[in-house]
Parts: sequence; structure tokens; C-alpha cells
Amino acid sequence: MALIGIIMLGGIAVNDSIILIDRINQLRMTGMEKKLAIALGSQQRLRPILMTSIITVIALLPLTFGFGASAALRSPMAYAVIGGMITSTLLTLLVIPCVYDLMTSNKPLKQED
Repeated sequence: MALIGIIMLGGIAVNDSIILIDRINQLRMTGMEKKLAIALGSQQRLRPILMTSIITVIALLPLTFGFGASAALRSPMAYAVIGGMITSTLLTLLVIPCVYDLMTSNKPLKQED
């Protein structure tokens, strides 16, 4: 069950990263400088990313307490997802903007037709 939780966690973490990168790219397409777009995009997507992570952790807390007949099966999944959500949220907010800055050029983005 913990492996199922890790697969679920991967989807949520990738979704958060896509939301952040997409907003940064939108700002850059308006002609904004790369570092300013990274800072503003990260600031604008901070609340949605944190809300997704916090709600996921809160929703999984009852599974960690282990009530019910199959609690021994579900509890490891909840622990894996909760620990992974905390870690992936911090990595999304701190590492993804840094990697984006290193991996992209300073040229302004052009809108695709």
C-alpha cells in the first residue's frame, strides 16, 4: 500500500510543479524578465500549492490513526503520502524555481500560434 501512496504522491507533486512552471512561462510570455517572472510566479502560486498539500495531509490524518479492520494496510500509505507531501511541497517551492532558472535561457518567450 505504501507503493500505491508513492505513486499517488508523484502525481500530486508533478501537478504542483506544472502549475508553478506554467505560471512562470505565462509571465515570461508577457515580456517579463526571467528572474522577476520566477519570483512573481512563485509568489502567485504559493497559496494554491500550500492549500493542495495541507488539505491532502489533513485528509490522510484519519488513516494514520488506524481505525477499522484493514487499518494495518492503509496506514503505511498515509504515512508515505504525508511525508512525501511535506517534502515535495518544500522541493516544489524551493528547488523547482532554481532549476528553472538554471535550465532556461534569458531570452523572452514567444507565444505559440
